[in-house]
Amino acid sequence: INNYSLLRVNNVDSIKYSMPKIYNKILASNAKAAAFYPIMGSSSPIGLIIILYKKKKEYRMPYYPVVIGPEISKLAAILDYNNIKKYVNE
Repeated sequence: INNYSLLRVNNVDSIKYSMPKIYNKILASNAKAAAFYPIMGSSSPIGLIIILYKKKKEYRMPYYPVVIGPEISKLAAILDYNNIKKYVNE
């Protein structure tokens, strides 16, 4: 997640050996696919969105910037309000 700023798992079985802890958590939720998206604040990450899919998921190429990114930006502004307020007042 740190290297790519997100993690998409189209098939949970594909991470069974490379990420066993995440695999076990996803498997316990009965999901077949998952996506992990960071919520970026004004200066650092401030949270993480985890989407679990009951069926295997295939992502279109611009999926994150078109579908997920704009919605996370709105959430980030709310969660990082105090830092944004400091920048506005300076």
